[in-house]
Formats: sequence, C-alpha cells, structure tokens
Amino acid sequence: MKKKLIVVILLLALLVGGYFYFKNTQISHADKALVLYGNVDTRQVTLGFRVGGRIERIFVDEGDTVHAGDVIAELDAEPYRLQLDLCNANLAAAEANLKKLENGYRSEEIKRMQAAKKAALAQLKNAEIQHERNVTLLDEAVIAQKDVDASLASRDTLLATLELVDAELELKENGYREEDIAAARAQVASAKASVEAQELNLKDCQLIAPEDGTVQIRSKEPGAMVAAGTGIVTETLNSPVWIRAYIPETLLGEIQSGMKVDVYMDSDPEQPAAQGQIGFISPVAEFTPKSVETATLRTDLVYRIRIVVENGAERLLQGMPVTIRTQLSAR
Repeated sequence: MKKKLIVVILLLALLVGGYFYFKNTQISHADKALVLYGNVDTRQVTLGFRVGGRIERIFVDEGDTVHAGDVIAELDAEPYRLQLDLCNANLAAAEANLKKLENGYRSEEIKRMQAAKKAALAQLKNAEIQHERNVTLLDEAVIAQKDVDASLASRDTLLATLELVDAELELKENGYREEDIAAARAQVASAKASVEAQELNLKDCQLIAPEDGTVQIRSKEPGAMVAAGTGIVTETLNSPVWIRAYIPETLLGEIQSGMKVDVYMDSDPEQPAAQGQIGFISPVAEFTPKSVETATLRTDLVYRIRIVVENGAERLLQGMPVTIRTQLSAR
C-alpha cells in the first residue's frame, strides 16, 4: 500500500512539475528578449575656411551648441573686398568695350569719312583735268614731258587716296567684325566669372556651421594666419546618431532590418534612454572586438549591426557604452 502511495505521489509531482515547467517555458519563450551591447557613434566634422587669411573673430568655444547656419568664425575680408572691386572694374571695362563694338562706329566718324571722300573726289577730278591739260600742252610743245609725268603721278596718288578713304568709309559703315565682337563677349564672360569667384571668396571669409551640433575642439585663435582648409573647430553633429553593436551568428536569424529596439544607458538601466531600429546588418563575419562584452567566447564570430537612433539621441554621447534590448516574436 505504501509503495502504491509513493508511486502516486511521485506521478503527481512529475505532472505538477511538468505543468509548471511547460508553462514557464512558454512564457519565457513568448517574452524572450534579445540583449546586445554596443557603443554610440556620432559624426564629427572639422570645419575650416575654403580660403586663406588672418582670423579676425571666433564666436564659439569648446562645448558650445551651434545650429545650422550659425557663423562660427570670420577672416579679415578686406583683401578679398579689394580684389572684388578690381574685378568689378575689369568687368565694367569689358562690358563698355563690347557695347562699343556692338553699336559700331559713331555717326560723327562716318560723316567725317564721307566728307574726306568728297574732298578726295574733288582733288582727283582737279588732278585729272590738270593732267589732260598738260597732255594737250605737250602736244603743242608748250611744256616738257616731265610736267606731264608729274601731273600723271599726282592723279594716280589722289586716286589711291580715294580708294583708301572709300575703304575706310565702308569699314565704318559696316561696323566691327563679328570675330572682334565674339572676342569682346568672351572677355565679358571671363570678367563676370572673376567677379563671381571673388564674391564666393568674400562669402567664404565666414565659417558657417553645416548642421546642429556641439563644438568639440577649438584649435585656432583670432590673429592666426591660416591656409585654405586648415581646421579651425571640430563639431560633433547631433544627427545622425548610430549605435555600433555585434550579434553572434547563432542569433543572426532572430533579427532583421527595421526591427525596433530600446537603448539603455548604464546610468539608468531600467528606463530606455532612446529608441531606434536596426538599419544595417553586415554581410561579413568578424571576430568579436575586445571592447564588446557578450556571453559567448571572444573567439566567436559575430556580425556588426548598425542601429539608427530615432528619438532620444540628445542623451547619447560619442563612444558611450549602451545596452540594446528588443522583444523577439514567439515561435
């Protein structure tokens, strides 16, 4: 009898234990959470002037918050203003020259050449009459042959002068050559490009913050001479903020791009500091970095993932270690 009672008690214990084990297993599987560890990544940009010169003012210091469009520093812009004035003067001269060529010669110049042609015609007519008279006088043996030769030379000279005046008049009436006008247009275009380049140089005497962020490093001071591209300040951008984490190969099938995650800071492990989603899963395996703490051996292969922080990024700082948790679907 005692043996039967013991067997019944053992069976009941096994049944009750199996029930609770099965129930607990289902609950833990349904509520299974994936926990990963990673570090915050932010982008930094070293800001410098596109042109060189002497720093006149710096308006920020390390730790200052800046917004996109804020003026961070200024160069002494006077040399660039003077250069711009020179370029504007060259442009004005080129435009005036082009206008002169396009308008052609002045009417007064054309009238003067017309008058010169009339005078040349009159002189030629008189020379021709004189030459004809000399030929007649030579036939009558009144003058010598040299007088006839002189009048002939005078007539031919005036004829050539008339041809020259006539050609000059035609040139002024037709205006300047198209090739000359095209060259003048090219000079105007070149002068305009110089003006635009100098305007850009003058504009670049101001160093502008490209995005919202925080000044991390101030490496120069007012009065320093800097070359183009020299770093003045380093800004840590507020956005985008990523978290670099690693997942073992055995858990790779549990995640996918777009999966929502919660991000926890060590200073407040109970409340999520930010929310994000998995944005990138590396297709290449690598060895576990020494800086990453996981439950697996350090020699295990892992895959790098990037988590894009969607909100709460203002609490996360560059390099900060964080914990990532996400709920897995029941299977």
